[in-house]
Amino acid sequence: GVVPMAAISALTGPATTLFFATFCAMEILSQEFHKWSHMTKGECPFWVNALQEAGLTIPRVPHALHHMAPYDGNYCIVSGLCNPFMDRSGAFRRMEHAIYNWNGVESNCWKLDPELKRRTLLGDYSLPAGKHTKK
Repeated sequence: GVVPMAAISALTGPATTLFFATFCAMEILSQEFHKWSHMTKGECPFWVNALQEAGLTIPRVPHALHHMAPYDGNYCIVSGLCNPFMDRSGAFRRMEHAIYNWNGVESNCWKLDPELKRRTLLGDYSLPAGKHTKK
């Protein structure tokens, strides 16, 4: 809100306010980018389709891979630019494993793919052989 941002600005200066304002705007936009990746071209304005085709927001096909077994990649919902690195590094598998160890809550993808759960709990965070992030 306005009052917390004014307090933050008064205490830390305008750079922090700019950071938080940009962060909040981008977080809201990320949800819109994700929503558009689930809509058909005909359901989106032309400029949304242009952003997707330019790779500035997550295109439909790469994001659809995230919703298909083995559910082990393509988690980035803003542009997909980080998917190759995040998938190959096993970053999301590591986070799912850490969260499970911390609170016992299973990742939803584990419920859909017991083999992925088994591999992750064994500490195998790699993609299956031959699996590469598709663009």
